[in-house]
Amino acid sequence: MLDAAAPQPNFHSVKLPSALVRAAKASAHTFRRSTAAQIEYWALLGKSLENQGLTVEAAGARVAESERQLHARAELARFDRLAAEGGLDGALRSVIAENAAKAPNAGNVTAAGA
Repeated sequence: MLDAAAPQPNFHSVKLPSALVRAAKASAHTFRRSTAAQIEYWALLGKSLENQGLTVEAAGARVAESERQLHARAELARFDRLAAEGGLDGALRSVIAENAAKAPNAGNVTAAGA
């Protein structure tokens, strides 16, 4: 018989979709968490977003915008470095040639003709 004074565990069992558990397990391995800890982490993130009045879509848009800004800053830093080293002309010609090769109906556009 259970002792009424014994501390009760602070856990509850819930049913979760198998796909969610598999995704959590894979992500947990990457971040060295248990599967349960990964699901808790995701739940805390969701709760935090919700408390801020954000939807998943709005949060995703903010993350994407931050990533675009980081990429732009990295490209500007690369541009500045190349300009300081005197290699900007060659780098620009290379980028123009690469982009021309990727463009549909690029015709005869070359870096030299740019």
